[in-house]
Amino acid sequence: MSVNLTINGQPITVPKNTTILQAAKLANIDIPTLCEHSDLCKRSVCRICVVECDGQDKLIAACANNVWEGANVVTHNARVIETRRTILELLLANHPQDCLSCYKNKNCELQTLAETFGVRSAPFAPTADSRPPSVEGAALVRDMDKCVKCGRCIEACQNVQGIGAINTFGRGKEYGICSPYEQPLEEGVCVFCGRCAEVCPVAAICEHDESLKIIKALDNKTRFLKASEKYEKREKAMLGELGKKLPIITGCSKGVYRFVRQFYPDLTEHLALENFEFIDDDIYVAPCVALKYGHSNVITTRELERLGKLAGTNLAVEEEHSRQVKQSDISQRVTVRGFAQAREILEQVRKGECKAQLIDILICSDPNCPWSIVKDK
Repeated sequence: MSVNLTINGQPITVPKNTTILQAAKLANIDIPTLCEHSDLCKRSVCRICVVECDGQDKLIAACANNVWEGANVVTHNARVIETRRTILELLLANHPQDCLSCYKNKNCELQTLAETFGVRSAPFAPTADSRPPSVEGAALVRDMDKCVKCGRCIEACQNVQGIGAINTFGRGKEYGICSPYEQPLEEGVCVFCGRCAEVCPVAAICEHDESLKIIKALDNKTRFLKASEKYEKREKAMLGELGKKLPIITGCSKGVYRFVRQFYPDLTEHLALENFEFIDDDIYVAPCVALKYGHSNVITTRELERLGKLAGTNLAVEEEHSRQVKQSDISQRVTVRGFAQAREILEQVRKGECKAQLIDILICSDPNCPWSIVKDK
């Protein structure tokens, strides 16, 4: 079933249950957003995407409202633009003005919006107390002074990954995002998958950048960058374990093992050998922030890219050992991506319904992830 409406005087027909934001995209009309994310559900928190409909006094959020037959939507007029600008000024009132040194500089959605709307200063006085940033698990940095309370991280943690390491607290000006009892992430249920950092529009939570620290280490010519052959050794050890209860459960990082131990402690005897140690004399390059958890000599490919720019060249990475195991080595295996899928398969293991011999849990949902033990067909 289709719905006919008008956006900025342009007639458009879209499927039923299409949001105003989606309809505008189909009409090549850009509505600014901050809390909206393609991988997450509707939240309507930031209100940056407000639009005017049918001349009504109340503006509505384009990301959270579906179109209706005969709707007349205006996405850009003086009233709408001024409202969006005021919302941005309120957000910037409590936001640190350290863009030049910020991890997200030139890649910050709030910064981009401020530039678009010509916001050069915050006319409103700050209302929040300053809090120092904290490094968590050598993998993530939390700087809640930069949080814009969009809720993306909570959605990713709770609904996408099914972990629940962070949540909201308070109301009104006291509203915010934190871990339970404001404890460090390592003391809670966080598995350091890094999904929260991926969806954060600013730098309230981001990967722990150690690229400058690595420069000094690279001055030592005996140290070099490489991919971890430890992973290949782990596979061989895991596949050769005798007496291990099937199915064997393994994963791409320490976070996977942490997840099983915290949420499925009765299945820990299924876990493969956890061998994630890295040789101290070497620096390892990993594709995602999850591999940084618990290690001080692992950098992500993003950190490597920044090092290359700083050095004015491309830093060579030693050719990675293949992690692929022949299909004949494992008669029955299951590869799951993300903790939502992991929960489904682990529940089957609990009930004795899983026929697989090996379960490989990947933190991310990228089908091209190079850290899968067995490549998907």
